Amino acid sequence: MIKDKNIINLFQNSVLAQGLDREKIEEFLKSSKVDYKKYHEGEFIFREGDVPRKLYMLIEGQIKIAKDTYLGRQLALGEITRPGDIFGEVYLFLGHKAYDMYTMALEDSSILEISSSFFRDTNQDVMPLTIQIQQNLLRIIAGKAYFMHNRLKILGSGSLREKIARYIFQLSSKNGCFQLPCSREQLAEQLSVARPSLSRELGQMQRDGILDIHGNKISIVDLKAFESYL
Repeated sequence: MIKDKNIINLFQNSVLAQGLDREKIEEFLKSSKVDYKKYHEGEFIFREGDVPRKLYMLIEGQIKIAKDTYLGRQLALGEITRPGDIFGEVYLFLGHKAYDMYTMALEDSSILEISSSFFRDTNQDVMPLTIQIQQNLLRIIAGKAYFMHNRLKILGSGSLREKIARYIFQLSSKNGCFQLPCSREQLAEQLSVARPSLSRELGQMQRDGILDIHGNKISIVDLKAFESYL
């Protein structure tokens, strides 16, 4: 049974709780099918080969998603860093018999864990709650699919300059202004390029008069030249 007000408030502000009043949220968090666990730095949340049985929501901390190569090198697939973000949903609902990657705490972390049996509960008293959370989960999955669709369009670009242009175009306002929402290291990782290569190309685009860059603020100066890379 979860009574911590901070956890209740965080869940209430998450997409998964949309449409639920405080009473329903507390009812959900009191369910025996919902658990709250803490993990120490370096501890696995689930391992490759484990059977998917839970949906996970980050409450606090950072989680790494990774897979080991044939020779034992760790291949980073992503990180969960924002409280309220969920993970593990794809494996849970696509019927995969086992995870083909693993998740590990990058620092001491706490996680809300929802048993898959909650989504199969046919008890008439809890069905409205189950249906609402399922609908919210569909919104989350659809949002992730949309994000991945846009990212694939960027990664499918032929050159680094095209990747940068498409990334900026997707996030910039109508007046061509853009505030970089992450560090250059994180952007380089998103674009699957080396950070020095990214910085060189951004600098060259500025020298070519295409962009004006001040810290994390980027403005498109030459729209015609910029759009030639879309």
